Amino acid sequence: MYEDQLDRINWVIKDNSQSEWSFIRSISNIIDQKIDLLFLNTLQGRWISYFYFNLRTSVKTIIVAGRISEFFNFGYKLFNHKSIRSFLHHNYTNFFIQRILPKFSGMVVHTKQAKDFAIENDYSQPIILCPFSLYAEKKVNNHNAKNFNFVVTGNIVDTSRDHNAVLDVFESIWSSGYKDIQLTVLTGARLNENRPGEKYTKSIVDRMQSLKEKGHSIKFFHAWLSEDQYLKEARKADCFLSPLKYSYYSSGELTSSIVEQIRQGKPGIYPKGYIPDPNIVSSSLFYSSNSEMKRLILDVYNDTDLRNELNKDAIKNSQYYDLSNTSKRFHEELSRIN
Repeated sequence: MYEDQLDRINWVIKDNSQSEWSFIRSISNIIDQKIDLLFLNTLQGRWISYFYFNLRTSVKTIIVAGRISEFFNFGYKLFNHKSIRSFLHHNYTNFFIQRILPKFSGMVVHTKQAKDFAIENDYSQPIILCPFSLYAEKKVNNHNAKNFNFVVTGNIVDTSRDHNAVLDVFESIWSSGYKDIQLTVLTGARLNENRPGEKYTKSIVDRMQSLKEKGHSIKFFHAWLSEDQYLKEARKADCFLSPLKYSYYSSGELTSSIVEQIRQGKPGIYPKGYIPDPNIVSSSLFYSSNSEMKRLILDVYNDTDLRNELNKDAIKNSQYYDLSNTSKRFHEELSRIN
């Protein structure tokens, strides 16, 4: 957007010698002197307390809500946590969110479902619906692949996605003779012994490696992907597949697959119930079981008419999110902030 107007962008970057606390304090004066409207993106984890205690500004501030469910009706939870870290994160977040939320003049959300969720929970400040993705307008898929490529995006963590279900389904598909259906797991599976959920991540990586060694058409990555690498692989998708756990995304939260579905203009497959944006329904399919996921994958692969219709609708739906259209809508949303 500002590629040819870089002189209009001012960067204020934390020095390596600064702590997060001192950096936030130091930018408060800059904010008061040079900024008319501040967007705070995104408030979560330890940063909640950093901003709560250190951000002192009279400028109107809008909070960008990532996981909208953490802002409302979250509540304290003493039991049924998988780890001490989960216990601390949940209750720490609840404590500070309830205290910092009244300081903001409004909220940005990315889906209508998230906006409705905030209203249902009596949020009375302005709510801005901000585009969550921009259509890249790549009208021709020219990667010349022999395989039909289903791409799964997002971290390999058991709290939000069921990668074992995907691997079960694709192993069954490959065993049925569909050798040219490819699965790409588009995330860098960095293994760290101290990271929570490590055992699950490692088990998925080991299983994918085993499937690859058996000659199945699966692609995955051990190292963190650069933005260019990620986009290069995402452009090769024929269809995005999102094995998310609906309970984790039930309030309108985004998942990376819907972002890429819009950006690349491709169809998507999701669990039933996950419809954060009604604009993508006509280019999406929904499953309620592993067997139904398998059936939908094979339908997209085998049924040319269905595939063509999904692709046609995917382009149409993504055009709603091109730069021109989204800029106009976002300007209209901002005009409601006095």
